[in-house]
Amino acid sequence: MAYTLAGDRVIEYNYVRRRLPRGEGAVLDFGPSRSAKMSLFAVGQGYRVTAVSLEQIQPQHPNLVFILGDVLTVKIGGKFDWVLNISTVEHCGLAGRYGVAVHDTDADLKAMEILKALLKPQGKMLLTIPVGLDTVVGHWHRVYGKRRLPRLLKGYKVLHQAFWAKSGDADTFQSVSKLTGLSTEPIKNPPRGNYYALGVFTLGL
Repeated sequence: MAYTLAGDRVIEYNYVRRRLPRGEGAVLDFGPSRSAKMSLFAVGQGYRVTAVSLEQIQPQHPNLVFILGDVLTVKIGGKFDWVLNISTVEHCGLAGRYGVAVHDTDADLKAMEILKALLKPQGKMLLTIPVGLDTVVGHWHRVYGKRRLPRLLKGYKVLHQAFWAKSGDADTFQSVSKLTGLSTEPIKNPPRGNYYALGVFTLGL
């Protein structure tokens, strides 16, 4: 069975919808999509949202501030109650995509340190990433496994985690154990035939 990533955004976005409560604080959306769907969801939950991305987003809203730039270098003021890191950090430092010109092997780890410093003491991060056997797929993305994942999460407390992968004859994500998720062999043929398991996390300090 040639699996694809069909259904990945449903899992990721539903995770944010379930885990981000209504509130009146501040949210940082790191690397939103052009539609900024999760930024707008956070606004709808009552938050003031700052979105930081290498690409321009489309929506505008009085409670949504957009910063065009690289989280590794751009100045972001204030502290945040929540950080949304939805399928973003795996791209950091991979030259050739999203306008990244200089390759940086550890840019993902540096970004996590910066985001940690932007969280309030009781702040939390919602993180979704590719998981499976450790690898880097060209300039497209990293896949986090038994070696790289602990380095990515260093300094954070894992408050909740879940893993999703595909098996059998259906191209459908199913809930799996951490062991199964981190043992999944990625399909490395982007943009067609690309596949990996998913990890979703709620992180605290």
